[in-house]
Amino acid sequence: MQGNSEVGSRTKAVSGLYLRRWKQQRKLSVPVGEVGLTEAGVCTSKGYNTEEERYGAVDRRTLKRPGRGAQYGSGAVYLTFDDGPDPVWTPQVLDALDAGGARATFFVITPLAGRYPHLVERMISGGHAVALHCVRHIRHTALDAAEILADAEKGLGDLAALGVKTRNWRPPWGVVTEGTREAARTLGLELRLWSEDTHDWRGDPAAGMLESIAPGLAGGSVVLMHDGLGPGATRRGCPETLALIPALLESIRERRLSPAAMGAAVGAQVGAQVGPHRETRREGAGLSPA
Repeated sequence: MQGNSEVGSRTKAVSGLYLRRWKQQRKLSVPVGEVGLTEAGVCTSKGYNTEEERYGAVDRRTLKRPGRGAQYGSGAVYLTFDDGPDPVWTPQVLDALDAGGARATFFVITPLAGRYPHLVERMISGGHAVALHCVRHIRHTALDAAEILADAEKGLGDLAALGVKTRNWRPPWGVVTEGTREAARTLGLELRLWSEDTHDWRGDPAAGMLESIAPGLAGGSVVLMHDGLGPGATRRGCPETLALIPALLESIRERRLSPAAMGAAVGAQVGAQVGPHRETRREGAGLSPA
């Protein structure tokens, strides 16, 4: 673990480097174009692989694109964290958010939430949102409809035991099948994916992550980060995510946008505002390990 001073120094370097580049390329009045999506809802703005490589047997219903002509200053950017709570990194993520005056949504793995209830309590008391990720971090393409429903029901029960009620659900890896949709309908849940993937699970430098996602930041954007080391993570810790948070907040506010937690009716909803992640990891048809 790195000391706060070292992380703070990296944050200042990240922010300064990126902002110099960004100011050379953009003006605050420049509108943000919509992200191109395939029929399966895969973002195509950076020339990624086909949806077959990316999704395998995932349901291919059409997902609507983001609203056109979004302007800087037009709304909120939703910060989200998956795969926690983690006893080492989640408290530091919460510290960074508190220091920046920002709120986020934490999609938790419920056995971990039960193991570290004080962290869930801190999320709630700090004004953050707690939402359902999973009980078992397994792609829904590997589960049948009954197993998907059972996992979601168990997860909601685990959260209810901690005093958490939520309608927001982000399935593992962002994989959505017809069984996922059926479970969401049955349980009254909204499927929440993301539009901007930091890929922080790889341990990329904070400066590179910011430079990658910043062009897509607009009102309604949903940023994916991780406060835990979930399945598929290739990093040993989250120091670069900690360094990213303050620089990301500064970049959001430079655009006259506001960092925010998801409410019950906002964010990257399947079939609503924005499509899912932008990249895959190399494990079968696997996706970003959300």
